[in-house]
Amino acid sequence: MPNLPNGATQHNIKGVPFIVTVLKPSSISHLWFARGAEDDPNFRDCLLDLMNEKAEKLAKYKQGDSLTVLLIENSDIAPMNRATMIMAVEAIFRANPPSAIDRVWYADTSVRASHQFWNLTPSSRAKMPLMNAIKELDNPPE
Repeated sequence: MPNLPNGATQHNIKGVPFIVTVLKPSSISHLWFARGAEDDPNFRDCLLDLMNEKAEKLAKYKQGDSLTVLLIENSDIAPMNRATMIMAVEAIFRANPPSAIDRVWYADTSVRASHQFWNLTPSSRAKMPLMNAIKELDNPPE
């Protein structure tokens, strides 16, 4: 660790099938490891199709004045994160929000010991104070 330069460096490690990014802040007491995933240019469209499919199923409940909640779960830590999901959901709601969906929640179950649930509904997020991810973990929106 002392020989690593401060900042982000990328490493090809024998036996590991992907590039590992190592972030070393100015303090030598911390290291962060990351695996990058390429953005899927079709993700928003695929998510929209799935949301519309679920909206059709929720429509009968919406007609009865029920609050409808779409829960999107991710159990794979590699290709997805909350920020990617937030951007996709916000883009969908800006363009053509599914009318039968009142709330969109994201369940991150990729870390077995720590399941997290996030309200990604753009109208709910609009009222949130600006905060970094660490503060948001301590103060979720709902």
